Amino acid sequence: MDLVLRYTFPAGVVAGADRAARRASMLALFKDKIGLQTAAGNNCIDVAEVQLNEFSTTTRVHDMLQIHLNSTSYEKLAMATSTPETDDYDIFAANVLNDPLKAGASSTSVGKTRGVGGAYNYEIVPNVATDTDYQIRVRFFVNDLLMANPLQYNNPRLAQPFKDLNTVKVTLQLGDIAARCANLNPEIVPAAGAAALGKGLVVDCISAVHTLTVRSWNPSTALEIPESLAWGSPRIQRISNDRHVVSANVISPPLESKTFTMTGVPNMLAIYVERPRLLKTDAGVDIPGTEWAFPNRFCPIQSVSIDIGNKTDLLGARVTPTELYKISTGNGYSKREATFAGIPSGIGSTQRGAGSIFYVRPSDLGLTDEIMNGSGETIDGIVRVTVKGASTDEVCYLRVFLLYDVFVYEEGDVFTEWRPRYSPGTLLDSEFVFTDDSSQMNAIMGGWSIPRPIQNAWTSFTSWLKTPRVRKAIRQARNHPVASAYVGDSSLPGGFAKSMGYGDVSGGDVLRTAGGKPSKKGLGKLTKKQLMAMISS
Repeated sequence: MDLVLRYTFPAGVVAGADRAARRASMLALFKDKIGLQTAAGNNCIDVAEVQLNEFSTTTRVHDMLQIHLNSTSYEKLAMATSTPETDDYDIFAANVLNDPLKAGASSTSVGKTRGVGGAYNYEIVPNVATDTDYQIRVRFFVNDLLMANPLQYNNPRLAQPFKDLNTVKVTLQLGDIAARCANLNPEIVPAAGAAALGKGLVVDCISAVHTLTVRSWNPSTALEIPESLAWGSPRIQRISNDRHVVSANVISPPLESKTFTMTGVPNMLAIYVERPRLLKTDAGVDIPGTEWAFPNRFCPIQSVSIDIGNKTDLLGARVTPTELYKISTGNGYSKREATFAGIPSGIGSTQRGAGSIFYVRPSDLGLTDEIMNGSGETIDGIVRVTVKGASTDEVCYLRVFLLYDVFVYEEGDVFTEWRPRYSPGTLLDSEFVFTDDSSQMNAIMGGWSIPRPIQNAWTSFTSWLKTPRVRKAIRQARNHPVASAYVGDSSLPGGFAKSMGYGDVSGGDVLRTAGGKPSKKGLGKLTKKQLMAMISS
């Protein structure tokens, strides 16, 4: 994105008798106080629709962005956006070493700042005749992977290309670009009172040019292209956005969501209470479009109570904030406990941690077997949370999201979306699969066809393993003199292969097939003629 923003300063903070002197004064005021928001290119997108051939899917990018950013490592975000640093504190503070708006020259690491001169390109551009002496224009160049399904933005190094594409179309609906892309520390105008902070500062978007760049590959003629491929396309659905007033300096009474209906049990719920990010007038009224003045921030969660179906008060007050943090980190939350708990950044500091996002799986709630991840049950739910208030009363929003595993697969240039859903009977009849086995063997991988009338993902996976083409590949791999040492029966993959009927591997002798001599690798002793017939079957 090629973005030009215009910054307007109140006359009272700008020194100088002429235009040049005032311009120099404004540039000095910018020091360690100007930058961009996390994943700025995506943050301004309300809705992205991606069409692949005749298939299309829609993602509400801005809605789901905080769920993704706070459960992804910095290293992965750095591959996906020019501004990967997320918010750890609830206000900007130019005197703090790790403030995200530090200039590149002031930062402890240029990669860990969203300020100018750090991770992205920028330039100060000339004013035009209609600009005043108290305005400056800055041009930013940012690159983001489009965080929309089914595009593979979460781990770009392992992204699997799409094939058989005849049509690719991307449609974006944008929100307030200045409010969602810019960051400007309102300390430029110090607060004489809470309402005076940042008084007179204005940020406008002059222009924003979006360019879509697509990387493509020519497949090697020496490789066989799979008939079908599958891609992860997780669905994040916001199902609650409830307004609450949170009183200052106390733990709130329970903030309750409206009753929501889940069509299928989600893989995870994400819950947070978003704090306001707007400047105020002298009368204490919010100024729309000033989200650039504050980090993304949330109320520190003290307790969570969830009703699902006929089960009530799951978790509840007996689970402490530290235990909630441990549950959340176990499900992907990437921040430290000080951030989650919203504690001061130092003794006597008014700057606090950015607050809590709580990630929880149905399996964390002690539900019965038929209500678990992937169940096709349609059930109602309610969420209640208590939170710690800030230094002033605030209007906050309780937001609840459902996260579903969804896959997109392609066969013969036709793309189809598939979400695993199982009946209670299927779940109760299924085998137990322990965590270490599941993580090794049950991952959805590209290169196999997901049957349309699917009933059980594990059955389809094992059926795929039994196909002649895959049997041939596994036989060849297990009988390779180097690979055989790593896939013996004592190893997880070797033991699994044996159970599927692919024979023993001793890991010692080299495969011999010449002159009718027997092979000692896998499936007993075979002559060359028998072995070749089996491999080609």
